[in-house]
Amino acid sequence: MDAASYLFFNAYEMNCDDLSHLKWEFDIFEDVFLCVCPNEVILYCNFASFSLIMPYVSHWPNLRIHFVNENLTNDPEKHEDLKISIFENTMSNLKKVCIPYTDAHGNKVNKFNKLMIENWPLIQSYAYDAKHQFSREFFTLSREVIDVGDDFYQLRQRIDPVFIERFLSKTIISFASSFELTLRSIDSSYQCTQSKELIDRQIKALTSMYKYSKSKSDNSEKNIYPPFLLYGSKTNKKYLKSPSTLSFLADESDNIHLIIHGSDQSTGISCERTYFIQKSIKSDSKQKKSLKALIQIYLHLLSAVAMLINQIKTTLLGFNEIISMTKEEIEKKIGFIKYDEIDIGLEYVLGEPNETVRLLTVMIRVYDVQVEDGETIGSIAFKDTLLISALQLNDILISRNVINLTENIPCMCYWTPVSQILEHIDKETSEKEKCLLNGELEITSIPAGNVCLSSIKCNFYEDHIVLHGKRYGVTVLEPKRIYHYRSPDAFHPDFIELQVDSNFSEKTNKLISPYIYSTLLEETNEDGSHTSIWFIVKQRSKIRRLLIEHVFPTWRSRGLLELSSKEPNKYAVKASFSSYDLEQNFLKSAAHDDLIPEEILKRKIEPSDKECNLSITEILACQPSIKTWIQMYRDELSHAEASLCYVVPIPTANTCVDLCLKCGINPQSYIDMEAGEKVDWNYIFKKAVVWINHVHNNFKVITSSFEDEASNTHPGISKMDLKEINSCTESKFSYAELSSLLTTIKKPLIVTIICGPPGSQKELVVTNILNYANEGIEWIVMTPDNADEISTSLYKGLMKYCETQCNIDTNREIKSRCHGILLCPGITGPREVLASLAEFHREHGLKENITPIKIGCAATCVDLRMAIMDNGKMTFPGVLELIAEGWTNYLLLTGPSKSNLLNSTKMGVPFTEIEELLHSANPRLSHLFIPDGKIENSRTLEALMDENAFSNPILQRSRLLSYPSLCTLTPPTPRLHNITLHFNQPLDRKLFVNALNGIFENLKPWPFHGNIYTLNGEIAFLEDSTKLFEVNYVTLSGINHLHEVYRKPELYRNEKPYWLTCIIADASNTMKNADELTSLFADWIRETAPKRAKPRELIKKSDLTEEDLNRIHERYRLHPLPQGWYYTGTHYVNMNGEKSFRHPSIHLFIDEYIEGENTKIEAKNARLCSRPIPDLFS
Repeated sequence: MDAASYLFFNAYEMNCDDLSHLKWEFDIFEDVFLCVCPNEVILYCNFASFSLIMPYVSHWPNLRIHFVNENLTNDPEKHEDLKISIFENTMSNLKKVCIPYTDAHGNKVNKFNKLMIENWPLIQSYAYDAKHQFSREFFTLSREVIDVGDDFYQLRQRIDPVFIERFLSKTIISFASSFELTLRSIDSSYQCTQSKELIDRQIKALTSMYKYSKSKSDNSEKNIYPPFLLYGSKTNKKYLKSPSTLSFLADESDNIHLIIHGSDQSTGISCERTYFIQKSIKSDSKQKKSLKALIQIYLHLLSAVAMLINQIKTTLLGFNEIISMTKEEIEKKIGFIKYDEIDIGLEYVLGEPNETVRLLTVMIRVYDVQVEDGETIGSIAFKDTLLISALQLNDILISRNVINLTENIPCMCYWTPVSQILEHIDKETSEKEKCLLNGELEITSIPAGNVCLSSIKCNFYEDHIVLHGKRYGVTVLEPKRIYHYRSPDAFHPDFIELQVDSNFSEKTNKLISPYIYSTLLEETNEDGSHTSIWFIVKQRSKIRRLLIEHVFPTWRSRGLLELSSKEPNKYAVKASFSSYDLEQNFLKSAAHDDLIPEEILKRKIEPSDKECNLSITEILACQPSIKTWIQMYRDELSHAEASLCYVVPIPTANTCVDLCLKCGINPQSYIDMEAGEKVDWNYIFKKAVVWINHVHNNFKVITSSFEDEASNTHPGISKMDLKEINSCTESKFSYAELSSLLTTIKKPLIVTIICGPPGSQKELVVTNILNYANEGIEWIVMTPDNADEISTSLYKGLMKYCETQCNIDTNREIKSRCHGILLCPGITGPREVLASLAEFHREHGLKENITPIKIGCAATCVDLRMAIMDNGKMTFPGVLELIAEGWTNYLLLTGPSKSNLLNSTKMGVPFTEIEELLHSANPRLSHLFIPDGKIENSRTLEALMDENAFSNPILQRSRLLSYPSLCTLTPPTPRLHNITLHFNQPLDRKLFVNALNGIFENLKPWPFHGNIYTLNGEIAFLEDSTKLFEVNYVTLSGINHLHEVYRKPELYRNEKPYWLTCIIADASNTMKNADELTSLFADWIRETAPKRAKPRELIKKSDLTEEDLNRIHERYRLHPLPQGWYYTGTHYVNMNGEKSFRHPSIHLFIDEYIEGENTKIEAKNARLCSRPIPDLFS
């Protein structure tokens, strides 16, 4: 089950909520077996599991599906017989079987014995199947069974999108929950006398998680330190370097800080924080100085962590160099105090340094900090777990990105007797001013570079604000200015900005909590630079109403408050969005609230260059859904996905320029460009695969000329004698000539690509497009015969476009709109066209931001009758590649109209299942129904003539992500060969029609070797050899067109005027098989030729039949009789009384007859030998 869960992307786990509401038992969804072979994948499933797992496997190449419908499952006996039969056929030719074996609980076994699988029901049925297994052989005795559990376990531990998704949505929540429980325990006991029992109780949640989590590997070399909690002087270098126990004895002294370390064995995630304590409101000056020094060091460490993460994300420097720079920065900042050592380390937890995505921990520690008298007061430590993705192109690093997995853990906590301090503040201020309002607001903070929200209590006075909380201490702020940002709607929150003096912390008579430093945001605008603290006020909340009624009027009267019309700080907006999005998702899932308009729920804030984080309390209160996690880490997850896609080397693209051109990336979708400006393709590649910061929504086209100061006409263009574009006889063309022509065009040639597998009727689609839209449009049609001629067709199409553009400028009667259409040959598509354009671009040396030919739209034609090859839903070669996500805009269903459409293919597969398969392979693909290739409405034509559909950034990113797998994919099996044979004789019409009808009946199953799937050409029939017929036959769809065409005069002079082309399947791709297939096709054509008379053998007496004897008798019955015989009229009688019904000399007559007939045969044979008839292909 673990293997199935891995291959099916945790389909059962992710859809468990949906499965619980269905009427079937869960066992019916597990009725699946999968056999992965070197050249194919065989899948057995039933009607229930088919819909569940189909979205995860439909894109697999060479996939064969054995499907059991619901009616058959109602008969358990027939159902089991069919399943056993499929299993036996699957295993019939396999002598070595690999199984990732686990026990009933999903655990690996220490020692595998192949007899362990004999108790599996399907394996037992193999031996007890009396209908097919007459030998009653055991499965394991006739095959070599190998356990690959260890290899599979290592494969599952690799970081992939499914691992990251599970890690973010489950592991992080579990780890954060344990950390939060530890902090809550400290909330209630920080003032108690520290003891070993108390420490054990405080970190019980972390130790329990560590003990009961499974280790990643029995032989893991990674040392995952257990959780620990150290106070005061016990945070020295000795204990931090070698934490050998789960907890430590603490000092009895009045400690001022602590270090918490938490870890999880199963994933290797770990986190370390330094927090601060002030147990009494009355502390001596020495303790205050020590506490202030430690807080300053820790704040510098947080700043260094933010710098380190930023360096990893924004630079391509090596990790060692980044660590060295970070260490130097820390040494400069904390030079005011003595310490023993600064330790910065990166440790790989999952993945190796050479892998593109890896999990590692970053740790910064300052050991043994000393005060002025040389006393050691402890160490400062910080540790986070990072998921780093490196986007590489052929081992060349392009960019990096980071997800800080433990950023939800509070970076700063400060425990102090808040109630006592507030009482003291009330006594001091009660005589001067009264408290206007007590309430709770959300405050924005940036502790280590990531933006997050926290709830903090606020006491509002006339000229100052007191902020306090259990872990936030107490801070008294006297803002110099307060701004209120009102939301434009009733759903998004308001913002309050408190502007404070940059040196407010230097005022010794004010209470300042160390937490408040993480909430300071520095901004620079037209009014200068200022330091602000941002609060978020939710709409329709009580605190908002009370602020407006009781606080804002007082502040406004004192000149503190202003209503701002500017945009709020982008980090505050980002933080509010994540909190708001999480809350709305929680409300929708919990209460199914439909009162909020859908358009409001779909609003998204543009991402900033800093992450946004949820507070740990928000995570615990509103368990975020996978969708919310993905939205929070959208850019980082997109970068990790792209990094995993580009793990394999790409032989067809060595640079970002080459790759982007071959994927049709439009730079104008990501940056503003001017004509002639050089493009940073590394930047474009990075932005395209992550899909962020788009400049244009409509993907505008630069309309400037290809040369800055080029003339609008070219004198030599009217004198050119252009050949027909579809004629691809030239293999080379003049780039110099084209360079001069490009100066005449102001915008690129927009081309619509029509492609499809054989039998898809794509030729009819192109013909109908040209006939339907022939007014006001000058069509440039390109129909290359094969993939090698695409470049030549594009060149000639561009030449024709240049000529047309020149004529448009000089002659107004010419159609003003020019559009190109390219019919792809065979199973080629936009990928091959883009490769030709990239070659064209490089060879011609065009400017990087100028493209002479632009693909406007790509459409793939598919006839559902030709989409699969057998009843095992084996897709026709090339179908999945053509409809791959990003490489086509529309799926054109070119089958017959719905009124004439059958319910299933000739193989018996329902069309609804085929449509479901195609939709699963590319769910974003729009389907357009074009019966028999005929365009029936203008909306379809407008969609196919769209100039920007192919440049959609979503499709551009999809092309970039799928290109590595498509360009390195083994060609689909079977491979299709296009064989053309020319011959010189008419065919027999009756034999030809019978042979066509026999093609489908003679189709062979997997591997389909020798099957003919399409046939077309020009032939003549013996009945009237002066007429020429065009034949078009599609085997699987049953299309059979045979109609008379005009016979060109040059055909009479051709030695071989007739030809037939077929597409035939090849199980391999060797030269021997190619010759064999040509011979098979030639023999098939010979069977349809008129039958020639063969030389006859001489007849013998034994060859005569009774009818021949009667004929001889009738001829000679009245001949003279021998002596003694007479004829009575009915029989012959002699004098001795003998009687016979045949002439007495009949044997002489037979010899005479045989002699005469053999003479004729010999003459005819002599005439045949003197006039031999040549072979069709001679």
